[in-house]
Amino acid sequence: MEAAEEFLLVEHEAISTYLRCPICTNLFTSPLRLHCGHSFCQSCIGTWMERENTCPECRERFNMKTSHRDRLIEGVISDMKAKCKYRGCSWEGKFGNWQEHCQRCNFHPDHIEKWMQQAMAENKNCGILQRLYEKNPKAAQQVLTAMAEPPYEGWAPFTFDENNTPDKRFKADRT
Repeated sequence: MEAAEEFLLVEHEAISTYLRCPICTNLFTSPLRLHCGHSFCQSCIGTWMERENTCPECRERFNMKTSHRDRLIEGVISDMKAKCKYRGCSWEGKFGNWQEHCQRCNFHPDHIEKWMQQAMAENKNCGILQRLYEKNPKAAQQVLTAMAEPPYEGWAPFTFDENNTPDKRFKADRT
């Protein structure tokens, strides 16, 4: 997990120090356990190994061949409650499922253009938004995202179903 993704965790202020790499102090990313029992991010211990061949914690000599993935730490982090980091998305679930959620999240920057085009095609009253999109796609994206957030929820140009996709009922409800 990247340091920037730590805020995805619902209770990120209460993260145990035992789930943090002693080198970078962030939540573990691909944790490796050395034979002495200490764990580090794979990239952190790899960089450390370029300069030293001792454990950063206890200074015991080690060889990367004797290290192994720390599945316990991976599992604990994966089970932590997380939320989507994209503005407007209300998804909450296990951190381990966040990457899968991102692949279909309509608020993900890689998906929002397709989502905007779909919303504008379904709602003929989006002429102003369509013109804005043609002149400045990023501004249109910001407008659509803001319209999907409270306090605007409910009168946005479309609503969302349980899969976080524009609800087809919008056209029937507001024509």
